[in-house]
Amino acid sequence: MRATVNSLDPRIDWRAEGDARIAQNAANLLRLWTGETPYMRGMGVDATLAHRPLVTGAGALTAQLRAMLREYEPDAGIIDVRPLHGPDGEVHFEADIDTAEGASG
Repeated sequence: MRATVNSLDPRIDWRAEGDARIAQNAANLLRLWTGETPYMRGMGVDATLAHRPLVTGAGALTAQLRAMLREYEPDAGIIDVRPLHGPDGEVHFEADIDTAEGASG
């Protein structure tokens, strides 16, 4: 299943299973900044990159997001990852993933 997930959608479905659960896990990862997860301080995207213009920081942000998705949600095959400006003026992220069995990014 192909899906587009983003960091703007805060909903969590505690009953999600299968492909929906993988997509939700990927979306949750897109919302993490380094240091926010107790006992896993390295998990997340480097927040200092969010203060750079997207033109200069996009490559580093995208690389970190891809690495984090590969490590913490390997069932989400990464098709594309994009940083974007949200309506609140903050940097948010969107990813196209494939949750098919055996997908890899």
